[in-house]
Amino acid sequence: MCIRDRYFMDSIGRRNMQLQGFLIMAILYAILGIFDHQLTQVPSLMLVLYGLTFFFSNFGPNSTTFQLPAESFPPQVRTTLNGLSAACGMSGAALGSAIFKTIESATSLPATMLLCAGVSLLGFAVTWFFVVDMRGKPMEGDEETEETPDKTSDNEGETYMSVDPAGVLLPKLAADPGKKVGTPKRDSQGHDSRDRAMQYDTVQSVHAKI
Repeated sequence: MCIRDRYFMDSIGRRNMQLQGFLIMAILYAILGIFDHQLTQVPSLMLVLYGLTFFFSNFGPNSTTFQLPAESFPPQVRTTLNGLSAACGMSGAALGSAIFKTIESATSLPATMLLCAGVSLLGFAVTWFFVVDMRGKPMEGDEETEETPDKTSDNEGETYMSVDPAGVLLPKLAADPGKKVGTPKRDSQGHDSRDRAMQYDTVQSVHAKI
């Protein structure tokens, strides 16, 4: 099933897969609830319908709930809300399994099946109104952010760009297309003027931090 779901995940779309899973599950549960008496006379058909509920639960919400949180939440809270979604899903599965027999004993199997159909329709409505089809769209936070560097200049008028993630100014020569940059001048000891500018700016930054 994992191979099948992975194959259709992008072609159908996570949202559409979850929608069709909830919708067909609701129809199947409704049939099992409404025609329970007739289906008991044809147990093989009842077995097929009941098996289809498992098929479309896996070819639907059981697969897409692992994918949708990762692409639905912004990057600032994606990991936290992904874990919260997983916890809610597991809690709902445990609660449904725990109270299924209790509800059946208090009512009947057809009524329980109709309740499952209602829960499936609720899942369909939540997916329809709150889940976005992200096929072909970049996930939020995946866009490449272009860094706008600061520009400084040394005593000789050369332009430098500083990228300063650690708080220490590290200038480097700007690659300016259309501007021909000549060979930097060296002093009597052979030192590059850019090295002196870098050392000066580094010392000034360290002094400012102190």
